Amino acid sequence: MKLNNNQGFTLIEIIFIIAMILVMSAILIGGILGVIRRGEAQRTADMKSAVAAAVRHYYVEHGTCPENLQRLIDNRNISARLVEDYETELNAVITPLSGSACRSITAEDFED
Repeated sequence: MKLNNNQGFTLIEIIFIIAMILVMSAILIGGILGVIRRGEAQRTADMKSAVAAAVRHYYVEHGTCPENLQRLIDNRNISARLVEDYETELNAVITPLSGSACRSITAEDFED
């Protein structure tokens, strides 16, 4: 009598393991993408708060609103590196400011 000792996995077992790996990978990638999105949103919110504070600080120092974002950068109220990705959007909010409007600017004044 011969014993049949097959060593190895069947095709079904291999397919099952591959499917499990794919499911776990999808869950992991979804979680990572969520963290990245939340991080980007927080970065944007922090940048808006920093620019609003810089505008208010500029107003306190000079008694007038900055003409544009470059004025804040030149006056060292804010880092150019912080706002480089958002320059156009920020200038659209800062440029029309006049009088004491910049005294009460907040991060919510910057549209998404």
